[in-house]
Amino acid sequence: MTANKKAETVTKDEKKKGGLGPLLHKVFSVSSVLSATVLFAATFDVGHMGLAPMLGSLTAIPVATFAIFSIAAIFTMPKAGASASIGNSEDAIAAFTQFQSKTASRFASLENTIDMMSGNDKESLIEENKKLKAELDAIHQAERDKVDSEVEELRKHNEQLEEEIKQWARKAVENAVNGQAQAA
Repeated sequence: MTANKKAETVTKDEKKKGGLGPLLHKVFSVSSVLSATVLFAATFDVGHMGLAPMLGSLTAIPVATFAIFSIAAIFTMPKAGASASIGNSEDAIAAFTQFQSKTASRFASLENTIDMMSGNDKESLIEENKKLKAELDAIHQAERDKVDSEVEELRKHNEQLEEEIKQWARKAVENAVNGQAQAA
């Protein structure tokens, strides 16, 4: 019921506002343009109609009408925003505020929907990432253990070879010393 009353008052206000002022402005503007056109045509003898000699001393009439209608058009020009009354501006502010709140709520719901849709994927990706990291860490640890054990085996084998070389060198030195002693 109140919306209908507001709509009726708005249309009545618009009818009152759109009355005589803008119409007078348009009439004065068109009249001044027509006066200027007659003066232009007479001055340059457009179409060889002989307006200059025909007007003769009556040239003052289009000049005066041009001046009067131009000045009247300037003073009857509707002001920007003059058609909106204070009540209409309050309604416009209320409508803009309502539009802004609706837009904000729609963006919030869209954001929540996107978060929900991507949230499941995001969480599953995080879990999968943790599992893959654990598997990768296990593989790295197994490789490190394998390399460490191989290094340890190589170290033991190296120690055995060093021991064998030392024994061989002692035997060779003993044989060399025993062989020389026997020869002497």
